[in-house]
Amino acid sequence: PSPTPAALGADFAIAEKSLLSYGAAVTISNPGPVPVAQWKLVVTLPRESLRVSSVQGAQASHDGAVWTFVPDGSAGPVSGDAPVRVTFRVNGSAGSSAPTACSIDEVACTGLSD
Repeated sequence: PSPTPAALGADFAIAEKSLLSYGAAVTISNPGPVPVAQWKLVVTLPRESLRVSSVQGAQASHDGAVWTFVPDGSAGPVSGDAPVRVTFRVNGSAGSSAPTACSIDEVACTGLSD
């Protein structure tokens, strides 16, 4: 039998702020030895009117305020020595538009401010 991949981890960070938008980065890491090719990052924004743009490292879709990011083939699998970085912009100020939730394969991200 093939070894079971470890649960991925994700760390959310606001990388850059401007008056009306902010850049976000999520670093997806793999603590185990088995590379993971398929993953699902889910970021919930506080309002449906907020939009995500300039996505790199993933393909994005949304249902209301819930944005789902899946691999776009550009980064390859997540392995222990090769984390995957997903970056995007949100059209809202970081103070009022920061995500209310973030998860990778249903495991909560670190880095969200309480």
